[in-house]
Amino acid sequence: MGILLASSELPELTGVCDRIVVLRRGRTVADLPADGCTGEDILTAAMGGAYAGRDER
Repeated sequence: MGILLASSELPELTGVCDRIVVLRRGRTVADLPADGCTGEDILTAAMGGAYAGRDER
């Protein structure tokens, strides 16, 4: 079972989710595990920067 949560509140995402998928222009740009992920990681991926971590696409 899964739940899709869309939010601009980064603390909410990292506190509630197990996995965070970042979309930009309708495409997946990063698939981040929420454990250890920071708001900065999410924003970096969303703004087009390279996520220096786990599974960037």
